[in-house]
Amino acid sequence: MPFGKFFPSPLSDLAVQVAGASAETYSLASQTESELRQQRGETDMTATAVTQMTALISEVAGRVQHTAEEATTANALADDGDRVAASSHEAAAEEQAHVAEDIARQVTCIAVTTDSNVSKADLTMQRGRDLECAANGLRALVERFNR
Repeated sequence: MPFGKFFPSPLSDLAVQVAGASAETYSLASQTESELRQQRGETDMTATAVTQMTALISEVAGRVQHTAEEATTANALADDGDRVAASSHEAAAEEQAHVAEDIARQVTCIAVTTDSNVSKADLTMQRGRDLECAANGLRALVERFNR
């Protein structure tokens, strides 16, 4: 029979507290892991969507630029009035291209930030596992001591 069963000791009390904290930590780590896996899936879907949006925005920007070039070429053959109109169309198309490029840069920045947050969450989850491992070792040591 373990000595601590009849004569409670501070070490036995501490072991019980550590075991309780370890179980709670394990539960929280498991819940966090589950939530992180779900968030990772959502982040992957978001990253895929962001990548597709970036490609689409780049394609639109390329088409806008191409349209601007064609408008410039067509208007160069027209009279002075048409040239003035072509100039304003070109400026508008270039402005649209700049806006599309700015949006693409912002979307890329969001994707990088999201990936960074997922990496931080993975690190936090690993720390929880390390704490659980240490608590299990301490629990085993206390059990050996009480025998």
